Amino acid sequence: MKPPRAMLWLFHAGAAAATRQLLSIVIVTLTFAILSRHGLAGPLLVHTSSDRIAATPILAWFYLLTAFNFAMTRQALIEVTATRIRHVSRSISLIAPRQVIKNLRVVLCLATISQAILTLVPVPAAVMVTSVYLGFGATFAVVWPALMSIGVTYFGANALAAHHALVPGR
Repeated sequence: MKPPRAMLWLFHAGAAAATRQLLSIVIVTLTFAILSRHGLAGPLLVHTSSDRIAATPILAWFYLLTAFNFAMTRQALIEVTATRIRHVSRSISLIAPRQVIKNLRVVLCLATISQAILTLVPVPAAVMVTSVYLGFGATFAVVWPALMSIGVTYFGANALAAHHALVPGR
């Protein structure tokens, strides 16, 4: 199997949850933009204390909350992914497959936490300069937390599946 396809097969819960998060981002962003345009919500973009442009904090928090919601994806997808993780861990290590799953769970939890932090921080200056150079302007100030929240959803759902793969009797 090609590696990208293998990753989608193995981490199916994360891919499905990330897809739902993408749809949620579109809905939340459009709703917030419409409400903002009519004066029913704050501005979509704000200036930070370091004089950089960023998405309004409430929008980033909405992205993060929906990300955590979708990371706790449907139980059936979590169980399918947990079964696949157990299967692959046995093929990687016949002696200590549980240790492989524990290590995977730690890495996925760390990735989830780091993506959550990146969701709440402004776009790095180098990324913002590049986006302006490419013609995206301030749009990337909203895209950054959206993309990072997709990472939270993907890694979080897979971390939950790895945790379920460790539970005895499943």
